[in-house]
Amino acid sequence: MRRHVLIIGEAPGMRTDPLLPLACGRSGKRLRELAGSLLDRAELVNLLNECPGNSAGLKGCKFPLHKAIRAAVQLLAFRKPEPTAIVALGWRVWQALGLVADCPYFTQRTVQVGMSGRRRVFVKAFPHPSGISHFWNEKENCEVAAWHLRESLS
Repeated sequence: MRRHVLIIGEAPGMRTDPLLPLACGRSGKRLRELAGSLLDRAELVNLLNECPGNSAGLKGCKFPLHKAIRAAVQLLAFRKPEPTAIVALGWRVWQALGLVADCPYFTQRTVQVGMSGRRRVFVKAFPHPSGISHFWNEKENCEVAAWHLRESLS
């Protein structure tokens, strides 16, 4: 059976054309740097099709988790071909997939996929690749992230 890896992001960036795929923005650039040509083996999708924007006067973004959960349920139930593995980009995606938001990076859990929900696939919790996180400031972290992403795609 051919491996089908699904990489799930949150939404297009504020300065990214929402019609462009996930691989075209700042996050896509980092993923390409980490995985190289292996990234071509994956299907990249966002849970939301538009950027939710920033919260007025507050740090962070006003990510509508309820919409993301609904999108994640539909994505996992109806995606063809069904993924054999998932890389979840950022804690908001982890939450939408039903994972604990504060699980350590690169933790693997399982989620149910398909209409029956009987098949389970591994989900790897991955730091959000946009570069906003301090995680990306350390070279060692980038090397570990590259190893985990390549391992997921191989």
